[in-house]
Amino acid sequence: MSLSLPLVLDGLIVVLLAGTILSATILNARLKVLRDSRKDFQEMLSRFDDATKRADSSIKTLNQAAQKTGEALQQQLDKATRMRDELSIMLDSADNVARRLESAAPQASASKAAAEADPRSKAERDLLRAIKGEGPSLS
Repeated sequence: MSLSLPLVLDGLIVVLLAGTILSATILNARLKVLRDSRKDFQEMLSRFDDATKRADSSIKTLNQAAQKTGEALQQQLDKATRMRDELSIMLDSADNVARRLESAAPQASASKAAAEADPRSKAERDLLRAIKGEGPSLS
């Protein structure tokens, strides 16, 4: 066995260098995959950022539209409330007029019945009273 120590050490160094080269090659391949993935990830982040900006702009536009719509609806609601109040006042007035008409109805029907009994017009009746010396009728 005449292997010399330097030859064994050289062989060991060759084996270790071959392992180092193999490890470096594998590491280089993995780093390449990582670099490629990083580029894809940056592109994805850029697209995500663009989408986020568009969404933010759309949200602002929607908020403005919703605010305008809300203001228009509030105006309609205010107008409807005013109209309801006016109608309520009109109904109260109409009820008062109806009550007055109902209370005046018996008096009106009595004078109407008297007028229907006399087929002459009011002008004719007034003329007859004037001829007789009576004053003009107030009805």
